[in-house]
Amino acid sequence: MQGGDVNTEGRDLYGTEVNLASKLGEDLCECGEIMLTENAFERLNSKPEDLEIIEAAISGLQLKIYKLKIATILPC
Repeated sequence: MQGGDVNTEGRDLYGTEVNLASKLGEDLCECGEIMLTENAFERLNSKPEDLEIIEAAISGLQLKIYKLKIATILPC
């Protein structure tokens, strides 16, 4: 998840934030995980303590990413 400015056109979403969130999901996130950028993490009212913090380069940007493992009901 990422937080920031998003452009809308009808039902379509565009912008750097949308692209970055998509890359997190496609490139790094695995089944049973939620990933937050530093920007999204800072917006949380209640911050989970059992996060793994990783550094990753996505689309030429060096990012701090917060990874949370969640229990899955369905098989991945």
